[in-house]
Amino acid sequence: MIDQVPPQFSAIKVNGERAYHLARQGLPVRLPSRKVKISDITDIGFRVDEYGYGILLEGMEKPVMLPVVNCKIKCGSGTYIRSIARDLGEKLGCFGFLGGLRRTRVGQFDLERAVKVENVKAETVELIPLDNVLEGWARMDLNRADYDRIMRGQRIKVGGSFPGSYVSGYYEGKLVSILRYDNKLGSLKVYKNL
Repeated sequence: MIDQVPPQFSAIKVNGERAYHLARQGLPVRLPSRKVKISDITDIGFRVDEYGYGILLEGMEKPVMLPVVNCKIKCGSGTYIRSIARDLGEKLGCFGFLGGLRRTRVGQFDLERAVKVENVKAETVELIPLDNVLEGWARMDLNRADYDRIMRGQRIKVGGSFPGSYVSGYYEGKLVSILRYDNKLGSLKVYKNL
């Protein structure tokens, strides 16, 4: 676990407003550090060549090429890779930025199991059942009255709270809706009906 300060251009709310809105207005944004998990950093590579990033300084004909660091990072949710690049630059006494990002895994989904759209053939593709996709989400079994309200796009009151923001809504054993929990109102509202 490390302490990480999120980037100013992030979706984190500061006094009810997204940090990136404030940063784009040129307002100072102070975000508190938070604990994030970095499990592994591997395949570290370093290069300087004409295919990297360059800066054209005043009075120079050719840009100064910047060093590029490539690596694989295995981290927990909530980790900002942009912040890792920024912090690495600070440690080296210069600056750092994220030139590119490729997610290879999110939760149970792994890039190695992905299929390119142009290679999809209905009879050969093994689709992941939607119930498996939502594994780990809170589940709400709806009664008839709540089901009717949800299908009309109305909120439903719930007792208690849910561990995450999103809840899978089931009626008669079938997934019918993705719901979003509103902590302030103690209710579920429709995110997407299926």
